[in-house]
Order: sequence, then structure tokens, then C-alpha cells
Amino acid sequence: MANQADLTRSELIEKANEVGFEITQRTFTDWVARGLLAQAHRSGAGRGSKAGTWSENQAVLLQVLLRLQPQAKHLHVLANIPVWLWLRHGDDYVDTTQAHRAMETWAEKNVVGARSQVKRTARELVSDLGSERPPSNTLVDGLALILTGKNTTTAMITKAIDQSVRPELSKLFAAPSLDRPIDDVEAYLRLLRWRIEGAQAFAPGQSHVSAATPEMEQARFAYRASRFGYTTSLGRNLDQLEINDEVNNACLQFSAQFGILRERTRP
Repeated sequence: MANQADLTRSELIEKANEVGFEITQRTFTDWVARGLLAQAHRSGAGRGSKAGTWSENQAVLLQVLLRLQPQAKHLHVLANIPVWLWLRHGDDYVDTTQAHRAMETWAEKNVVGARSQVKRTARELVSDLGSERPPSNTLVDGLALILTGKNTTTAMITKAIDQSVRPELSKLFAAPSLDRPIDDVEAYLRLLRWRIEGAQAFAPGQSHVSAATPEMEQARFAYRASRFGYTTSLGRNLDQLEINDEVNNACLQFSAQFGILRERTRP
């Protein structure tokens, strides 16, 4: 990884302590496993290998995560931060392996987690409709059924779309909105399918994808192409990063791009 500063785990934790944050060794290890932080860079092999190190950008990322943890409350929400950095600003901040693990952390709760969390994810799927009316329980239940994919058949999913999702979307689309990204029910339904398929690709026990698959990089390229005025320059200090709508929806937006690629490359 670029910007390698050869900072050990103890030095990263010490830097965080110096600015008022605390993190245990156990939590640090868990965050690495979940993709919130990168895996250690190791030089050499065998008994003479050096201790693992992290870059200066990862040291700052750790402090950002600790600062925003009370606001995010859950690790699957924090997972949006490394994914956003990978999408927007590249491997100098977060490499593909870390982004892949962060996507799995996000999908673990949002796709196969508790029913209440999956329902919250279902609401997020349609959060960009721009309607003053909240999505109905019928719409949320239908999307949650499709999202989890648990004990569902193709016929059940088709029924959920035809009897719950499409009719309820039609009601929402009947109300005017200036912020709606797509002004057609069927086109928006396709977007939902892409988001759901992309999210499912990273969910434990479902159709998995590795960090090495070309689709990861291809979907990142598509994400960048969809952003008006995209630049890899961070534009402001990483330590000033906040959880805004773009950051908070990074995993969901990447899921859509990944789902589009899956559909286009399907035999």
C-alpha cells in the first residue's frame, strides 16, 4: 500500500490515545477482521519477519472511525467509511482486500441480520424516492423478503414483486418529486434488483465474491463514472470526514453497480 509509514499496532493505538481516543487490542483485531482497518503489511518471512505495520492514512482512518463510532453506533454502519474511501480515493487510503471485507461486514447485518435490521435496509433501498410519504409496511415487507433470499423460491419473489413491491411503488410514484433519480416504476424496480443482487453477493452463505474478482474493480470504475465531477483527490483532510448521505450510502451504491455488472455478465 502507498503512504506506508511503518506504524506498528501499538503506535497506531498510541497515536489515537494522544488525541483522546481509546481502543483495545481486541477491538483493533476485530476491526481489521471486519475490514474497518487494513490487514498489516509484513516484510520478510519466517522467524525473522518484522512485526506488521500500517500506513499513516490507516492511522488517521482509525481516529476517524473512533470519532464517528458514537454517531454510527454499529460496525456495519462504520463499514461505509472504508468502502467510500476505496471508491472515491483509491488504494492509498483503502485497498480492495479491505474494501471487500468491509462490504461483507455491511452485508452481514443488512442482508442476513435480524429481521428489524433487514427492514431498515429495505427502507434504505427506497430512500432516494424523494417522496414525503414513508414507504408502506407492505412495500418494506416485500423488499425484505427479496433481500434476504431465505427460504424463498423464484415464484415467491415474483409474487412479492407483483403483489407488494410494484403496486406500492406505483403509489409513491404518483406523488410528484424533484429529487427522484428515476421517474419510471419499472426502471426504478430494475435499480432495486441491482442493489439487492449486489448486496446479496457479499452476504455470508450466499453467492460470494472474492476481493480478487475483476468485478470489484469494474464496479468501482462504474461508480466513479457515475459521479459528476469525480476526482481522486480527497479535497479535505481525512480527519475532517463526516458521515453524510454519500458516505453513509457507499455500500448500498456500490451494491447497485456490482448488481448491474452481474446482470450484464450473466450467461
